[in-house]
Amino acid sequence: MHKLKNTVRLVAPVLTALALATPAQAALTVYFDAASFMAAVQDAGTDTFDDLGSFLPVDTPASRSAGSYTYTVDAATGLFGLNQDGDGLMSTNDIFDNLVFSNFSSGVSAIGLNAFGTNFDGLPIGGVTITVRAVDSLGATLAIGDTDVTPGSFFGFTSTGQIQSLVVEIFSETNSYTTANNLVLASVVPEPGTYALMLGGLGMVGWLARRRRSAD
Repeated sequence: MHKLKNTVRLVAPVLTALALATPAQAALTVYFDAASFMAAVQDAGTDTFDDLGSFLPVDTPASRSAGSYTYTVDAATGLFGLNQDGDGLMSTNDIFDNLVFSNFSSGVSAIGLNAFGTNFDGLPIGGVTITVRAVDSLGATLAIGDTDVTPGSFFGFTSTGQIQSLVVEIFSETNSYTTANNLVLASVVPEPGTYALMLGGLGMVGWLARRRRSAD
């Protein structure tokens, strides 16, 4: 069962989108809507956590996969699996622990998930603030948050580099455990300008090839 402490965490100030000052801050883009996030990415894979048992410890760090991508998830005092009628959840084993996602395989430039709080019985709990912080390979760090989250609350990031880590932290006046569902890993859809550059490059290669054949 969960290890329950008698102390509680104070509610943090309301957060909407808090950017931590870094030179490459613009490299990360935020999404609070799953549909908009999915429209901006490609080759998405989802880890539903449905393979996790109910009220069972999970070895840490846990090596997981989402489609063709791999990653690890960890928490300071261990992970805890929840499962309600076949819907698996990844949770912490202590109310003061964060969920830490990292060690993503190559090509992961977008990440999203549902994040919320659960009580001692593994049920969603209201009045919880969640903060999610992403770090990418360009040195950008961006933290976003939402108050009174639900199991449908979505947090997503895309990067012009590669995603390096994602940390989910909970703030609550009650004993709440940081919990995640439906982790999505993907790559960013190239901007139209990128396609134009690619096509231009291919056209140049073709022109050079034709020129070489003509010279022969």
